[in-house]
Amino acid sequence: VGFVDHDLVAELVLHIDRMDRDGSILCFMPGWEEIVASHEALVNHPDVLDRSSKLEVHCLHSAVPTSQQQQVFQPPSAGHRKVVLATNIAETSITIDDCVFVV
Repeated sequence: VGFVDHDLVAELVLHIDRMDRDGSILCFMPGWEEIVASHEALVNHPDVLDRSSKLEVHCLHSAVPTSQQQQVFQPPSAGHRKVVLATNIAETSITIDDCVFVV
């Protein structure tokens, strides 16, 4: 497993969010620990905390309860962008209809 710069992941997601284009963002991570750390970096980023960025961040992994996993298939609230942090198992096993960006 390689090193994941969680702050860089957060900056990339926020850069995409600033673009004038709709669609959800799917970020592939090597494992659960990286998903959790990237989630923390993203939700604690100043742009997210001050609400200048309206992101709905979801974790997709077998460690997440099924009810929470199902949220990745729902559209985000109006004016928000959905971000899904997942392992590469999601690459072949699911389809997220509104996914436009992959990190």
